Amino acid sequence: MPAVDKSDFVQMMRGYSDVQRTYTQYAVASLVLPLTFLRDLLGIPKETALAAYIDGWLWVGWVGLLVSILFSLAYQTVAARRIAEFTGGASFQLSYPRFWFIGSTTAFFVGITCLFIGVVRAPGAAKPPAPETITISLRDIEKEASRRASIYQALRQSDEARKILEEHKAGRLSTEKARASLQALIQPSLGPLPPFAELGQWQ
Repeated sequence: MPAVDKSDFVQMMRGYSDVQRTYTQYAVASLVLPLTFLRDLLGIPKETALAAYIDGWLWVGWVGLLVSILFSLAYQTVAARRIAEFTGGASFQLSYPRFWFIGSTTAFFVGITCLFIGVVRAPGAAKPPAPETITISLRDIEKEASRRASIYQALRQSDEARKILEEHKAGRLSTEKARASLQALIQPSLGPLPPFAELGQWQ
């Protein structure tokens, strides 16, 4: 290292420590920015997990920022110790902790770059599942109509069914009990009763 006056060395160390402190603040803030971007700008609902929208670029970016924070803290620790040694009158060799500074700076810019790429790629990283479509064919509709017609025919032929419905209309029988009683009157092969509100059709 070229000859440097000790006071200039201390001033330089403090100046670069301020730079590293700024890197640390920006890195900490940047750790949550992608999540905020996905929620607020892309409009991903809070109940939707973000894992499907996070690809490898974002993971590399987060790791880079964490490494930058660790290296920055290490640099500030080394710099503060050397400044303390100088101001305390201890003899030491002037040496600049380039390793920690270069490592922190490199990891910071790599992390920021990867986060930017990851955020840009996020909308295409995951395709939400298409809403399930229910296809009902005309044959299915005819089959269901036939089933209900058979249920109504079975109820028409039952005096007990008429009594149950009259009891229900009079309020002496709850809907649950009336439905269970009517269900017991038809063949199990006909399946469940239609909605109770439709049962008046068989009268």
